[in-house]
Order: sequence, then structure tokens, then C-alpha cells
Amino acid sequence: MISVQTLWYEAALLAVVVFTALNAYLLNTLDVVGIPLIFAAALLVQLLLIILFVFSLIMVLRTPLKIAWSILVSAWEGVRANTYVVRLRRRYPRLVGWAGRRLSMKRPTGLVLTIGAAAAAAALWLFISLTRAVVLKTSFAGIDQRILNLVPDIRTDGQNAFFSVVTFAASSTSVVVFLIVLSLASRRRRQWWVPVLLAAAFGLESATSTVIKQIVARPRPDRSLGLLTENGFSFPSGHTLTATVIAGLTAYLLCRAIKSSIARLLIVLAALTAVLLVGISRIYLGVHYPSDILGSLALGLFLLAGIITPLEINDRFHLVQPVKLSAAVKQPLLIAVAAPLLFAGMFGAQLTPLTVLERQETAQALPALDAAAIRQLPTYSETLTGARMEPINFIYLGSQQQIEDLFKRAGWYKADPSTLGNTLRSILVAVRNEQYLTAPVTPSYLDARPETVAFEKPTDANTLVQRHHTRIWRTNFTIGVQPVWVATASFDRGIGIGTTSGLPTHHIDPNIDAERAYILQSLKVAQPHLVHVVDAQQGHNATGDGFFTDGQAAVLNPENLNP
Repeated sequence: MISVQTLWYEAALLAVVVFTALNAYLLNTLDVVGIPLIFAAALLVQLLLIILFVFSLIMVLRTPLKIAWSILVSAWEGVRANTYVVRLRRRYPRLVGWAGRRLSMKRPTGLVLTIGAAAAAAALWLFISLTRAVVLKTSFAGIDQRILNLVPDIRTDGQNAFFSVVTFAASSTSVVVFLIVLSLASRRRRQWWVPVLLAAAFGLESATSTVIKQIVARPRPDRSLGLLTENGFSFPSGHTLTATVIAGLTAYLLCRAIKSSIARLLIVLAALTAVLLVGISRIYLGVHYPSDILGSLALGLFLLAGIITPLEINDRFHLVQPVKLSAAVKQPLLIAVAAPLLFAGMFGAQLTPLTVLERQETAQALPALDAAAIRQLPTYSETLTGARMEPINFIYLGSQQQIEDLFKRAGWYKADPSTLGNTLRSILVAVRNEQYLTAPVTPSYLDARPETVAFEKPTDANTLVQRHHTRIWRTNFTIGVQPVWVATASFDRGIGIGTTSGLPTHHIDPNIDAERAYILQSLKVAQPHLVHVVDAQQGHNATGDGFFTDGQAAVLNPENLNP
């Protein structure tokens, strides 16, 4: 008879499979979503679901796994006794003996060391690959810069406070508080080696991070994009590396001290969540590139493999007698973990001063908006990963306030920033077929920067499902004293399943020139000045929708359009 606990695990397994499949859609649509916080949340959920899936699968298949293991052991004994294998062992005794010792459970240099070395090698290979990409400025450079350029537009006061607390929880100050409390809590239980181990791990990862930072020498992101001032180089992220090593090692020790499978699962999920939140906080605060975080995660896994493997070997073969994994470490570790979290929650925001600096840019003057000048302008919008989308079909001359006033008079609404809250609200509104007049638009990029401002206008249907919209970017060019802006425009004709993503998304009308004409009519421009920007062409946007255009852009000066 199947137990109630097994039924619970089977139900959990089914739920995890369903939610993993749904969440995988979002992970496969980075270009479509285009919002780092949405993507980061999806990534976090996906990792947690994978862990829960593996755990539930193991719990459901405990008995079949025992049977399978018994069969494998019997099969292995049969293989060892096979005539051809015996001949091979006699012919190559050293090689076979060496391989056998690597897989032995009775030797300190056996299977545990082999698995640990393989895990460390895989993590090191990943870290070296990431480091190479960073040094050569290959695949990550564009995504890194686009994400950092977008983050200032999606910050909120609540998120600022939250991520300042998260990043402080992984600071050296918090780690020192953790180690002091752990040392005091471990005295009565005679677990002196636990704070010594974690202190040594902290020193090792700090020294490793410092050395690699000096070797790679990657500059920090532009300070005007961040909220914190950090000294030193950027790659890898010290905070993320600290969180990975300390949280990972603490989770390992707690899992060895606690027998409950559910408790172990919760510990792993909590540690993983904490590490990822620290990494996200460093990107959100603008002090690290996303690739810095990935590099730190890979390096942290390498260091963890190098620390945990000797602990596992010692626990099985008692090479160092005073160091013993036992339930006695549970209480000191739980107390020590709670202390810095409480400290960070109370003082983290106050001890992490956030300041915004205005970005200083040098404008390049153009003598006139002729063919030579147009060739210098950025002409194609891009996805977060840099895939080319629609070409620009508007060029504006004037200030942002003049542009905003122009569209406001014509009945257009300025789109809200693409924050997490605004985006989730727009999804709910679209599902209900209701209206959200200032709904955020999916960020698009031009010259690695998100749109400066976006406008939208409802149709007679008066729902978010259908709308006119345009994205406008300020360039680094001026004509006289007037800034030069470029824009794309398209009509969202309805919501359907995206060709690229398989997700529900807005579908655009392929005739983007018709949307240009609609905007000109809306702004009461009877005889527009059109300039040639690109050749007439067909293309696709991030969702896979096709478009076609004659390659021209309308030039507008709001000063000449004032009533």
C-alpha cells in the first residue's frame, strides 16, 4: 500500500513538473521579456523548481532506487569476475588498479575524492570560460551594458531599501558578525573547528577574489548607472563570492547535522535564494556587471568543492579526529546565521548610503540633418541580447519636455517605467481585457540603451490588448542647441502566442510605415519631411512578428508644431 508521505511526494513531483514547464517558457524568452528583474525572478524560480524536482523524484523512487542500486552492485561483481575483464586486469594491472582505486569507497583517495575533483574541475572550467569571455569582451559585453543601462529606469524606493539590506548581509561586516556569534555559540558544544573552518573559507575566498580582480583588472560600471560607490576592480563580485562560499558551506554543515529530508531541502533552497539575491543586488545597485556575478558563482562552486571534499573524506576515514560532522553544529550555526540577518535588517539600509549621480555626456554637434549626419545616427532597435529589430522611423529635434508636451496635446499617454510591479500589473490587466493607459512597454535598446521615453494611445476598443505606441531615444548628437532623438513605432493589433517564445504577447501590425502615418496624422503633421535612413526591407521583432518598411523616417521639430 502506498503511504500518505509517498502520495504527497508524488503530488509535489507532478506540480513541480507542471510549474517547471510553464516557467521554462519565460526563461526561453529573454529577448521578449527584456526586463532583468523578471528574468532574474524566473531564473531563481527555475533553479528552486529543479532542486525540488530532484528531491521529490528521489523520495518517490526510494524503493526502486534501492533495487536498482542492488542490481548495479551485483552487475559490477559479475563484470569483475568476467573472463575478459580478468584478462584485462592481468594485462594492465597498474591502469586497472589505478581506476579501481579511484572508484573505491574504502580509500580516502577513492570515489569521494574522484567526485569532488570532477566537480571542482567542471566549476573551474566554467570560471575560466567566463573569465576569457570577459577579458576578450565577447558574448557578455553587450548584454552586460544593456542590463546596466536599463536598471536605473526600473528602480523603486522599496527595491532600493530591500537590495541595500541584501547586499549589506553579504558584506565583510556581516560576515565578521556571523563569525563572532558562531565562535561564542560553539564554545559550549566544543565545536571550535566550525568557526575556524568558516573563517578560513572567508579568508580564502577574499584572497582569491582580490588576486583575480587584480589580474583581470576589469573597471567598475559607470558610476552614474549605480547607487553605490565601490573602489577596486569589478570581476569577480566579492559579495557574491562571499555569499556563495559562506552560505554554501553553512548549508552543507547544517544538512549533515539535520536528518530530516524536508529540512535539508529547505536549507538548500534558502541558501540558493540568498546567494542569487545577493548577486541580483549587486547588479541592481549598479556596482557589478551580470557576468561578474556568473563568474563569482562558478568560482564559489570551485572553492566549495575544494573545501567540502576533504570534509567528506575526513568524515568517512577520520583522518583528523577533532574535526567531526555531527548534530552538535546545528544550534551554533542557526544562531550565527540569524545574527547577521537581524543585524542587516536593522542597520543595513542605514549603513549602505545610496546616492544618484547624473550622467555626464559630451554631445556631438551635427552641422545639419543631411545624409552624412543620418549615417552617424543609430538606426536599428535591438533586443536585450543584441538581435536587430525595427529601424527608426522618426527623428525629433528639441527637448524632452517639448516632445512630451507634443504627444500629450495629441492625446497620447507617457508609458510607466518597466518596473516589476508595473509589468505584473499590465499582465493582469491584459488577461482581464481591461485598460491600463500608461502601461509599460517591453524595453527595447538602441546603441545598447533602453528607450528614454515611450508613448501609447488606445484604440476605440479601449483595452490594453490593442494600442498604438512609440519608443523614443535621446542620442548624443545635437543640431545647433537642439538634442537629436530617434524613435520606432508600431501598432499592437492584439495578443497571441509569440512565434519565437511560445508565450502570450502583443502582435504588431507588419506595416510599421502605417503606424508612422498614424502618428503624423495624430500630431497634425500634414506634410512631413521624410528622410532616407535604411533600405526598404523586411524583418522580425523580438517575438518573431514580421514587419516591412520603406526605410524612411519623419523629421519633426516640436517648436514648429506648437499651436
